[in-house]
Amino acid sequence: MQKAIEKDVKTGPLKILIVEDEASHAEAIRRAFEIAGVDADIQMASTLKEYRNIVETFPFDIALLDLNLPDGQAVDVLISPPENGPFPVVVMTSYGNEQLAVQSIKAGALDYVVKSPEAFTDMPRTVSRIIREWGQLYDLMRIEEALAYSEKKYRNLFNNAQVGMFRSRLDGSETLDMNQKFLDIIGRTREETQGKPSVILWADPKEREEMLRRLVADGRVEEFEFKMLNKRGSVRQCISSLVLYREQGILEGSIADITERKVAERLLAENEARLKTLLQAIPDLIWLKDPDGVYLDCNAMFERFFGVRKEDIIGKTDYDFVDKELADFFRYYDLKAIAAGRPSSNEEWVNFADDGHRAVLDTIKTPMFDAEGNLIGVLGIARDITERKRFEKELKESEERFRNAFEHAAIGFSIYSTAGHFLQVNQAFCNMIGYSEEELMTKTFQQITHLDDLGFNMDQINQLLSGKVPSVHFQKRYIHKLGHEIWTYLSISVVRDDKGKPLHLISLIEDLTEKRKLEDQLRQSQKMEAVGQLAGGIAHDFNNILTAIIGFCHMLKKQTWQNTEAQEYINDIHKAAGRAAELTHGLLAFSRKQLLNIRPININETIKMVENILRRVIGEDIELITALFNKDIVINADMSQLEHVLINLATNARDAMPYGGTLRINTSTEQIGDERVSEKPGSYALITVSDTGIGISKDIQSRIFDPFFTTKEVGKGTGLGLATVYGVVKQHEGFINLYSEPGSGATFKIYLPLHEGSTGEMTGESLSPQIGGNETILLVEDEPFVRKIISSILCEAGYSIIEAADGHEALDLFEIYHGKINTVILDVIMPKMGGRDVFEELKRTSPQIKVLFISGYSGEVLSRSGILDEKLNFISKPVEPEQLLTKIREILDA
Repeated sequence: MQKAIEKDVKTGPLKILIVEDEASHAEAIRRAFEIAGVDADIQMASTLKEYRNIVETFPFDIALLDLNLPDGQAVDVLISPPENGPFPVVVMTSYGNEQLAVQSIKAGALDYVVKSPEAFTDMPRTVSRIIREWGQLYDLMRIEEALAYSEKKYRNLFNNAQVGMFRSRLDGSETLDMNQKFLDIIGRTREETQGKPSVILWADPKEREEMLRRLVADGRVEEFEFKMLNKRGSVRQCISSLVLYREQGILEGSIADITERKVAERLLAENEARLKTLLQAIPDLIWLKDPDGVYLDCNAMFERFFGVRKEDIIGKTDYDFVDKELADFFRYYDLKAIAAGRPSSNEEWVNFADDGHRAVLDTIKTPMFDAEGNLIGVLGIARDITERKRFEKELKESEERFRNAFEHAAIGFSIYSTAGHFLQVNQAFCNMIGYSEEELMTKTFQQITHLDDLGFNMDQINQLLSGKVPSVHFQKRYIHKLGHEIWTYLSISVVRDDKGKPLHLISLIEDLTEKRKLEDQLRQSQKMEAVGQLAGGIAHDFNNILTAIIGFCHMLKKQTWQNTEAQEYINDIHKAAGRAAELTHGLLAFSRKQLLNIRPININETIKMVENILRRVIGEDIELITALFNKDIVINADMSQLEHVLINLATNARDAMPYGGTLRINTSTEQIGDERVSEKPGSYALITVSDTGIGISKDIQSRIFDPFFTTKEVGKGTGLGLATVYGVVKQHEGFINLYSEPGSGATFKIYLPLHEGSTGEMTGESLSPQIGGNETILLVEDEPFVRKIISSILCEAGYSIIEAADGHEALDLFEIYHGKINTVILDVIMPKMGGRDVFEELKRTSPQIKVLFISGYSGEVLSRSGILDEKLNFISKPVEPEQLLTKIREILDA
């Protein structure tokens, strides 16, 4: 506000500006003031432009503005008042309109007058009222301006203070105001803080209770220390001064973060305590003398030397404790260090006063100076090197022993510079790569490294030299002197000087040649396992083909018995088919798809029998621990398959523990109830196999039993091991679960149904002699050529044959020939309706019907059908005619 308006139409000259384009109206107003006797200085203007020019050069107490002027409306100038204003304005118009009045008042006019002679005459009274109202309004505006200025000044101080400032409710329910420094301390934004409870900012509610108690009692609190939580949950140590406004229930104050200061104070105290403890704990003798040789301080070890406490040493000299000759010796080296201005050292023999032992000390004396360079004393440190003298001889002997061990070790050793130049090698390394020690001294690490490995090797060594890793371990290939590759496993460490600079590298080299051969054999074995999987898949078709070949050979042989040459050819075909059958059987056995030799076995005894094999599988660096159940656990299983499961899991565990560990095998029993909806309820044997290896991550556990899935690098596994384990367990109607976390090993739990009943072994059945017959046989076989040859063989033996190509046809024929069919030959696996289903239908109408099942599928398929478990009559393809006829006769005669 630039000027105060305190004029009055009765008491002083009044400066009035009339802006009116009608000269008669302007004159009428002027005359009204003259008639009223008002001492007025009146200026006239007829346009807004004249108004602006006059206002900028001459301030007025009041302006009377016509609303509509030739170059605009009065509202235009009201919206943008002049720089030397403001002053009261009355708007005049010839047309009364409430909307115009409101518009003018909103724009800044104090009143609105409709032109008329009466209004002109009454203008002095109107102006007098406006001036009074303006004075009151101006006083209010001046007070508000002062308050605004004060508030702005306070707000600037508040916001820019270098300590946190805040206001909050006494009960902690609301944070009313705060500055940026306060927000920085608590790590929150204004939106996250203002209006929110302040109690959440206190780390310790008891501290707030103490603050409130003191604040309520005294009305203020000075330098109160407490802990505050910032947004991230960390605790900040703070100090605050607060004032209470009791009537409003508000407190305000300042806060400073002293966390760093407290940390510094604590660290300083800890450092001082640590230094004092260190000085007392150091086995060296430490003391401090002033320039005259008077003791100022010493540690506990030095107390032993003089045989008295520190309190009795401080303030005295060497002459108070040792003979003059030795004291002179000490003083000489004190002065020598002072004169040189740098540390000096000497060796000295002394006797310790506490126990009388004699020792040689390696002493360093250092002159001590203050900040201005003034000598303040001599610091002495003496180390007992009596043992070191003795160790020097032992060290030489130890070095000699190390040299012998280095030279004659079975594993390769080499020492070479950081650039790769060999400095020292042992004989084992020389033998490994075919070079003599002298030849290697002329070569570098890089020159005898396989080029394909060199980049990776140097990257590993550079990481080691840079300090990123303490040591490196990797496989690499050396080039033998004769030119062939030598696979090795390297462990490399670096030797550094006291400044951390690499001096040279030390390598331990293990020859992996034989190990690689074994790995190649394993890979080949795994490939063969895959072949076995394939063989299992095609066994059915192949066995059908072989059945036909063997059968037709049988028929041809009978029909060409007089043709010697034909007989010879038929025999060769028969032999070839037999060899093919043996090959298929062997492949199925290899792939574990053959018929299982199921019998009751004791799991504990099986594990004991295979324990030695497992120890060889896992190696000497892995400990095998077995904890077997205190009672026999009997299951129905194929022992060889169960052994294979254990060996597979042990192999997997070994690969997961490359640096050794523990493999545990436990046995127990467990009752599975209905709560395990995914498993069949019942009594189970539980085999738990766990290792302490690297573990299995969650993202691959769901795939761990998938065929051909492996986490090993190419060439180091086929991914069939765990898939085979899973298949065997499922084949035995069990289930397997995996529990593992990365870095915490893996545990496999295998559940196998417990055996119920006798523990006797399964017995074989003897074959009856080959005999034909005249009975009627229903032959059900979906393969035409197999059906044809079997039918031919049986017909030749005298049997009447009724043929069916599938299960439905078989049931229809059996109903047609009901009572005439003596036995049924059923292919197990057929389209539309399998042999087992046909058998069940036949039993419903003829419970005593005799059936012979025949199949070329592998054992696992037959196991699912239940034929083997129920000991039904069964013969597998390829089948010899004599074997078939014998089995048929055996069934019919039973």
